[in-house]
Order: sequence, then C-alpha cells, then structure tokens
Amino acid sequence: MQVTARDTAGNTKVEQVSFAVDLYPLVLTLVAPRFGVATSQICAVNISSDDPAECRRSSLPGTPYESMLPFPQTGGKFHAISVFTIPTPQGSPTTIYVRCNDTYGIISSERTFEISWDNTPPVIQSLSIDPGYNDGTTIFKLIEPPFQTDLLVATDDDTICRYSRATGVYDQMEGKFSDFDTPVFRTSHKIMVAGFAEGPVTISG
Repeated sequence: MQVTARDTAGNTKVEQVSFAVDLYPLVLTLVAPRFGVATSQICAVNISSDDPAECRRSSLPGTPYESMLPFPQTGGKFHAISVFTIPTPQGSPTTIYVRCNDTYGIISSERTFEISWDNTPPVIQSLSIDPGYNDGTTIFKLIEPPFQTDLLVATDDDTICRYSRATGVYDQMEGKFSDFDTPVFRTSHKIMVAGFAEGPVTISG
C-alpha cells in the first residue's frame, strides 16, 4: 500500500507499507489420540493445522505463547508429542491448551483439547431386532416381508458402533450406526437394516 503526504506548501512525501491479511483463523484438529481417548496413560499427541505454524502447548489456561512449551515436532502442518503422559486417572480428561504462530507472525487464539485414557473394552449388553422375535436361542427371526428391521444395541460405556454381514473385524465392517460419523458416543444405538433374502442372516456388531 502506498501513502502520500502533502503539506500546505505542496511538498509531498511517499511511503510504502506492506502487510498480510489473514481472513481465516488457523484451524487446529486433534489427530491422535483418536476421539481424544488413548488406550494407555502414555500416548502420542498429534495435532494438524490447515496452514504451516509453530505450535506450543500448556497445561494452564491463559498462558502467553512465549511462555508455552513448544511441540517437539512443529513448524509445518503437523505438530507432535511422541511421548505424552496423561496426568489424570483413567476416564478423567486432562486439558491441553494450544497456541500457534503462523507464517505471517499471527499468534492464534487459545485452543483447547481434552485427552483421556481408557484401556477397558466396551461390553455389548444387549443385541436385538424390532420387529422380530427370539425363539429362546440366539437367533432372532423376522416373521414376514418386508424383510427389514431395526437393529438395537446397548453397551455399558459410551461408544460408536458398526455392523457387518461379512466380517467381525471392527475396522472392516461396512455398516455404521447413524451417529458414527458425527461422532456421538452413547450407550444405546439403533439402525434400520434391510435387503434380506429368506433364510438365515448373520450380523456382527
């Protein structure tokens, strides 16, 4: 930008100034642990940014950027702590406060990430279909067409669930309950399943 100053005698002075305009604040995303929950008390903490930046963190809110601890790996769009010990008991979250300095020298506002650990797998307490009935075995039956039903699952812990007609391997299951992609963790889950032919069908969840 060019600025011109002129006095009453007609003398002029021209100066130029350069500056950057950042229309969009830096977006930070927690990459690991997934969903903010690790399987052990010692874990990696990875954060991504949509632009290159130098990121720092603190365990206390309101800490100035200059007083924060740098991420051991930072400077690009990936910021990592390879070994981080979660200081809270199992199931209790700890908060990490993060600020980043981007390539324009703009320090972001404070962002917070909650991290906890849980090494106990969830338990499926009940699995049923509606409509349908159980004949006293583990087999649920649909009485008549249309062969579609609601699959109902209850778990002992807040979870997200998948299901499959082909595999019992969680990451390979093709079906997702409606709250999976959001994700919303809860203890009750419901999804309508259809497309059955007459005969036995096995669904893994």
